[in-house]
Amino acid sequence: MFQADGKTVYEDKIMPIAWDASIGKLTLKDGKNTVAADYTTDSLSLIKGSTATAAGGELLHIATQQQMLGGEDVRNCLIMLEHNTFPDAKMLNTVLDAGARGFITDYSTGRYTAPDKRSWINGCTEGNYWHTIEGDRPFIGFSVSPMMGDAIRNQANYGTLDALVESDGRRYSGEFPAVTALLPGECKDEIWIISHAFEPFLNDDAAGVAAGIEIIRQLMNCSGRKYSVRVLFTLELYGFAAFHSQFRGRVLGGCNLDSIACLKNNMFEIILPVPGKPFHGFDIAEDLHKTLSAEVPMDICSYRLSDDMALSDSTINIPIIWFHGKAVDGYPTFWHNGILQDENMLDDDVFAKSAALAATWVYQTVSGDIANAKEFEIKPVTTTPSPWRNYAANEIFKRKTVGLPFDLTAVPKEFRRPLPDRVLYGNFGAVLSRLDGKTDLASVIAEVEYIRSCTMKDSEIKKCINALNYLTDWGYLEAIKRTALNKEDLVSALKKAGICKGDLLLVHASVSSCGYISGGGKTLVEAIREVIGENGTAMFTSFVFPYVMLGDNTNKNWTLRPYDAKNLSQIWTGEISRIILREYPEAIRS
Repeated sequence: MFQADGKTVYEDKIMPIAWDASIGKLTLKDGKNTVAADYTTDSLSLIKGSTATAAGGELLHIATQQQMLGGEDVRNCLIMLEHNTFPDAKMLNTVLDAGARGFITDYSTGRYTAPDKRSWINGCTEGNYWHTIEGDRPFIGFSVSPMMGDAIRNQANYGTLDALVESDGRRYSGEFPAVTALLPGECKDEIWIISHAFEPFLNDDAAGVAAGIEIIRQLMNCSGRKYSVRVLFTLELYGFAAFHSQFRGRVLGGCNLDSIACLKNNMFEIILPVPGKPFHGFDIAEDLHKTLSAEVPMDICSYRLSDDMALSDSTINIPIIWFHGKAVDGYPTFWHNGILQDENMLDDDVFAKSAALAATWVYQTVSGDIANAKEFEIKPVTTTPSPWRNYAANEIFKRKTVGLPFDLTAVPKEFRRPLPDRVLYGNFGAVLSRLDGKTDLASVIAEVEYIRSCTMKDSEIKKCINALNYLTDWGYLEAIKRTALNKEDLVSALKKAGICKGDLLLVHASVSSCGYISGGGKTLVEAIREVIGENGTAMFTSFVFPYVMLGDNTNKNWTLRPYDAKNLSQIWTGEISRIILREYPEAIRS
């Protein structure tokens, strides 16, 4: 068991706060008392993390997303989102900042190709983290089917619609379980079979858990097991971080069975992690692909770090190979759609073959020898020189913390910001994983381009460099070598630009375009103050998104907020003006 208190941290993952509910009902006051969502009959109806209403429920007005973004007063309302609005932090923060009680969503993958099913929304939070944590504001959220969502929007947009909202959802400090079993081999070194629990679909991840149980059951009857085998079922990403952080054995590698091929339109896919230490499981996976792909449609994918493959990161170094199912070309993908709870979606033959494929890999890996593992060969990549590649050639970083930076727990909440590719879903995580404190960043980027068969644009390299500097400033990395501008450099440059003491200076600065500045934006402010002197005046932009824009247009943007001079997070024109208003009491804001 591990803490589910919304504050305990394992490997930069904030554990979720425990949540449960027995009532979650949305009854429309449409003359028919239509029940739009009911947790007791469909557990997908109530959004995870929803809090309680007053006893007997609350009568709330339903407003639409368009009405909210158009500036209507939506305090204590439920917001009916547009069908293509994904329920995420951007949405939730806007809804709660506007004073709304919560939201209704009919977001659905395969909206026009699937039956009229509601979706499961399990990660709607105020931040980039996956689960509700301590300190998050209360809300009530419902998931409805596409047809119901259209009906609610239509009535709310062109008339008046109220609803009786009932919920007994509660957040509390509790525990979440990890289920594990060990099958001993000739030595204690382990191979892991992992699947995550707590997701309610056939492929995500009931089939993965079932396949893991069957694989180890079959292995019990097999001889020649050189290594021990561990199955581990727990919370996706977060549970694996919690388990690993307290594990004291030696793990050679493993496989992930999350979303293993089991549906009627599935084909087999083997996804290899970003390579770190040598692991004989790589060669076995590639041999299986070569041997079987002529008979069974099968892909083997370029190297990634993703969800339950995060243990492959170099600071943990447990290479996890993902046996995955993906839709055959031309078939729709129904991610987190309620249709994936229907038994007729299961294809017994596909599931049996995918489990057998994973079982074959596990048996050959357990019976093989890590001593035969080959070093991954990085071949030179020819790239065109560019300003940011040249800059990266003078940067060397080293990892300081265990686990990929994810929830940014070392950073105060107001200073947290999204990292490129959400860390796990692109090149940035691979770059992070290969930082060794010796190789310059341009070479690391070239390695990642070879490993992942891609080319990083200059704009992507710039974002990568800025993110690495940000992580360094907050203690996740160490800068072994770094190009840095200091105050003297900036003073000299400003003077060369012709700026003098006593000047009236209008400043709009893109600090991220300058590379790393020692001391950050405050160093630039101090340099400007020195150059213009006590009799000079510097003006900085501090624009926000109000409801009404110039030209009488309505701002229908998720970034809108009612103007609040004290809320510096509203400012969209950069960090400099926020620094000035936060740290210089003599600054005057118009």
